[in-house]
Parts: sequence; structure tokens; C-alpha cells
Amino acid sequence: MLAQYIASFLKKYKILIAFAAMSQVLLTYMLFEKPTNFSILLFVFIATNFVYLISEEFSFDKNTIVQKKWTVKKIVLLLEIVVLFKLALSFELGQIILITLLGIIALSYNYPIKYNKTNTYRVREAKGMKLFVIVLVWSVSTVIFPLLDTKTDQLLLISYFINSALLISIISLKFDIKDYYKDELEKLKSIPVLIGPLRTKKLLKKLMLIYFISTISLTYFIVWPIIVVLLLNLCYSYWLIFYFPWEKGEWYYQVLIDGILISQAFIVWIGKIYLIL
Repeated sequence: MLAQYIASFLKKYKILIAFAAMSQVLLTYMLFEKPTNFSILLFVFIATNFVYLISEEFSFDKNTIVQKKWTVKKIVLLLEIVVLFKLALSFELGQIILITLLGIIALSYNYPIKYNKTNTYRVREAKGMKLFVIVLVWSVSTVIFPLLDTKTDQLLLISYFINSALLISIISLKFDIKDYYKDELEKLKSIPVLIGPLRTKKLLKKLMLIYFISTISLTYFIVWPIIVVLLLNLCYSYWLIFYFPWEKGEWYYQVLIDGILISQAFIVWIGKIYLIL
């Protein structure tokens, strides 16, 4: 009961998903051995929370989009805009342009665009767009954005960007399978709706194999103890996604599945402390 309540709270206020995004930025700094920019960490946390909160409002039907109980969220969103603007003033021009473009893409994904008096269109209604937008925004904001103003090995950057995109794809598809009936009802052309849940599960296993190979390939750039801990998190993720034996309620998705992104950063942090002298 307590677990369900916590999961409901985290889902309602998008706390854990914001921590997950921030953790991935921290992971990027650790893997690339760059000093942590705490302004960027805070920016990604707040921006992720902001996008998910406001996008939730756009997701409602026309008749339910205006809600009286949204006052607290409005205050939070307004405060977040102020903080985001202040933090952005410390960024380089390239970072500001990049994060602005990502924000536009992320918000337009759910925003209803009227093309006549009675009908609206959302970007997410295009085939496969749901997965594409999530992977693009998450991978760029947690890998490219933090490193944009630093000197970085380009080959490592590309390799890790692909690795990150694969993990985001795996987690997103897991959620899409859960939302299959809802997406089908809303005529949202997610991957499970297009090819079916069973084929999506097979696709998930193939992506896990590619992700495993991608992680191994990082040994060309990253010391092997860190690769080992990344593989440990991969094994944990595989078990969690395919062989988790208990009931899969909201807490399973909101805490454990989203938590994969946090556990990955945490285990690398532990690895750097105890495995690398």
C-alpha cells in the first residue's frame, strides 16, 4: 500500500523521472571524466520536471484540459520557468540554442494543434513519433548538452550517444507495452500499436543484445572496471524487464523501471570510488 502511494506521488509530480534525467547527466560527466557542472544538473532536473508536468496538461481531451485543481502545479511551473531562465543565463550560446530546440520539440510532442474548428493534431500521433521524440530529447539533453562546451573525444561521444539512445529506447518500449490499450484507444501509433505487444517484446530482447554489444564496445574508451559495473546494471535491467516475478503495479514502472537510469549512475559512482584507485 505504501509503495503504491509513493509511486502515485512520484508519478503525479514527476519527481523520479526528473532525478533519472539528472542522474544520466551525472553519469555522462563521470564516464567522460569531466568536472560536474551543477547548473546544468539542476537545469536538466527542473526542465525535465517542467516538460512532463505541462505535457500532462496537453494530453487531456478538449473537454478536460482546463481544471480547477491545477493551481499548485501552475505555481510550480511558473517558479520553474523563472529558475530555468536564470540558470540559462550562465550557459554558452550554443547550449542555449540546443536546449531551446529540445524544449520546443518536447513541448510540441503533446501540444494540440487545431487544423479546423473541431479537430486537433498532435505530433505524437505520427507513426513511431512517440519513441523517436523521447529518445532524441533524452539522449541529446543528457549526453550532448552537458558536453557541448567541453573538449571531448568525438568517437567516444558518438559511441556513448548510441549506447544511451539504446537504453532510453528499451525503457520507453517497456512503458509503451504497458500503455498498449490506452494508446490504441487514443489512436496513438506507438511501436506496440503498430507491430503488436508480442513482437515489441521480441524487439526489446534484440535491443538488449545490441545494447550489450554497444556497452562492450566502450572498453576502447572507458576502463574495464566501469564497463563491468555497467554490465551489472544491464543484467539487473534485463531481469527487471523480462523476469521480475512480482505484481507489476505503478510502483514497478514509476520506481523500478525509471529507476534503472538512476541505478546506472549510482553503480558507476560506487565503481569509481571502490574499483578505481
